[in-house]
Amino acid sequence: MFLRLRRAKANPVPPTEELAAVYEIMRNYWEKSMKWHAPFDDTVEVQFEVAPDYQSVYFYIYTEKQVYRITGKPNGYLGCGRSLRAPYPTEDWTRGRDLSDGDLNFHTWREIMVDIAASELLDISQYLINTST
Repeated sequence: MFLRLRRAKANPVPPTEELAAVYEIMRNYWEKSMKWHAPFDDTVEVQFEVAPDYQSVYFYIYTEKQVYRITGKPNGYLGCGRSLRAPYPTEDWTRGRDLSDGDLNFHTWREIMVDIAASELLDISQYLINTST
């Protein structure tokens, strides 16, 4: 599956100025990133959310098999984790993995986008290996 993205569905109203600033930074990074990706369609869903404890802004990217949660914090942190959307057969948990993290800047954002693209390309490579034999 190629990484094709569409616009975020809903925009939260961050309750503090610090969270509003983080939200704006992440939203701007997202819009900047879309200049290099395929046109928007319904393949992938994205969503912004404020953490229940009001300490972070979450940006979710839902693909067919995985969900990625990018976390931005007012203290200057930006990081990402991924987990499967459904457990493997015979398992009652969803597997996950940490992706890039670091300072809240565009360089870290691009590292996260590259990690997400690489994770999605793993599915393509497995498909090609399985169909070529």
